[in-house]
Amino acid sequence: MVIAGGPKMGSEHELFEMIYDAIQVGCGGISIGRNVFQAENPTLLVKKSSKNAPLFILKMRNCTRERK
Repeated sequence: MVIAGGPKMGSEHELFEMIYDAIQVGCGGISIGRNVFQAENPTLLVKKSSKNAPLFILKMRNCTRERK
């Protein structure tokens, strides 16, 4: 199963959460369009969204929770 990117997200954080959540429920891949093409740095966003994304996103979530 693969997810499509959907609407333009408000931030990279929201995009990474969507990717993380999809992977957690068994999604095997992602197909992101406008969220990459319209990003400030598309190359960096693609690198962040690679196979290491779940770990990166989990660390982001933990940091966000610690700030609250």
